[in-house]
Amino acid sequence: MDDVTQQLEEVRAEWAGRGVHWDDRADQVAEMADKLNLPLIQAADIQSGHKVSDLATGAGEPAISVAKTVGPDGHVSATDLVPEMLKGAQRRVEAQGFDNFDFQIADMARLPHDSNSYDRAICWFGLM
Repeated sequence: MDDVTQQLEEVRAEWAGRGVHWDDRADQVAEMADKLNLPLIQAADIQSGHKVSDLATGAGEPAISVAKTVGPDGHVSATDLVPEMLKGAQRRVEAQGFDNFDFQIADMARLPHDSNSYDRAICWFGLM
């Protein structure tokens, strides 16, 4: 295993252990997250009907706020390297009744979709 692959696996394992904690607190911090999400949405000029890729979505932010902005004619593709992190996002999306979402387990450096298939790509905390 090369150094990059080993480092990626270490990061994945570390965040897998944190997934349940992010999910536990996601609803509590949603209002605070919204204060961070709205400036990002404005800066990225995300509009109703856009298709947006949210990289390293974690427990669903800013993807959920983006889904509200793009509305039913738009779409959000939320990716994360760690399946345990996506569980929280999926739970929250289902609870809020969004149907303009898809989730994919993916490394942001090796996305499984064509980059030209989205109007915008965003990343909130994934660059840590």
